[in-house]
Amino acid sequence: MDRLMDPSCTQLINCLQRSAVVVLEVGPLGFRMLRPNSTDCLFAYPWGQIHSWAHTDNRFSFRYFDDGQKKVVQYVLYLRDMTDLLNHIQIVIDSILSERKSLAIPPDRFNDLVTELEALTITPSPISSPLELLSTHDTSEYYFWADQGRQLIDSIPSSFDKVEMAVLLHGRLIDQNRFSYVLEGLETQADRDNVWHRITAQKKKAPVGSIARNSTFSTTNSGTYNTTNNQQK
Repeated sequence: MDRLMDPSCTQLINCLQRSAVVVLEVGPLGFRMLRPNSTDCLFAYPWGQIHSWAHTDNRFSFRYFDDGQKKVVQYVLYLRDMTDLLNHIQIVIDSILSERKSLAIPPDRFNDLVTELEALTITPSPISSPLELLSTHDTSEYYFWADQGRQLIDSIPSSFDKVEMAVLLHGRLIDQNRFSYVLEGLETQADRDNVWHRITAQKKKAPVGSIARNSTFSTTNSGTYNTTNNQQK
């Protein structure tokens, strides 16, 4: 059994020392690590903080922003049901995309928004910042594709405003698994880490139960998969 490298994961290490198997649950809110034969959650990884994932024949890895370490870390799992896992992930992602696609910002409105953002830097306006412009209407009504989010970020000259915009856009992306592409528009890694930190802080301040109330997907869409030799890099 490979050893977990992060000391913050002592609880999971102890679990693995007692059993070579943990359970990976994939659902509409993200990934969860469960104790075998129970619903006890060891760790939860929301979709919005999962950077990317990859696989080989029986090796599944995903990158996730760890708020404790203030950086993106990689988790490696060895699974018995790789094909079923990948199929289920696709089903969950398709369900999320279907709901958000129906609320996508119309192309004409998006083009107007980009024009308004660019005009803020050269023309006096009662709107004081890009964040105010976007939050007054568009992010409460519409969702954006990651490519559109990146275009919005690129249209803003201020590094401070870019960070503010990225935080705001995080929960309003259709293809939220591509949020890392939006973050590439920021100027430094410190800015990108700051965005993740602020997103995590906002989630911690959310009222208890708010995530469940705002979710449009039932937990019956979740699938569980046995894993072995879990490690973190």
